[in-house]
Amino acid sequence: MYCYVNFRLPVNVPTAFARFKYDIIGPNGMISDIYLNLIQVTDYDGGHFAAFENPKVLADDIFNGIAKMELIHGAEKSSSK
Repeated sequence: MYCYVNFRLPVNVPTAFARFKYDIIGPNGMISDIYLNLIQVTDYDGGHFAAFENPKVLADDIFNGIAKMELIHGAEKSSSK
């Protein structure tokens, strides 16, 4: 079953994208219009089954995105004291 996502609603939470060349992800403009708090956007060769085709590349990208979010979150906590 196809899941419809309303792309007109902005997303404000920190977001990281790993885009693979043959997957169905929009161009930078579309992504930045929807995801207002982009932490990282990285492009890789591969397709829709990235976790199967390039598991190390995808895992490294996820860990890098989380590390960036933790740094930002830590900085926000420090500045609010």
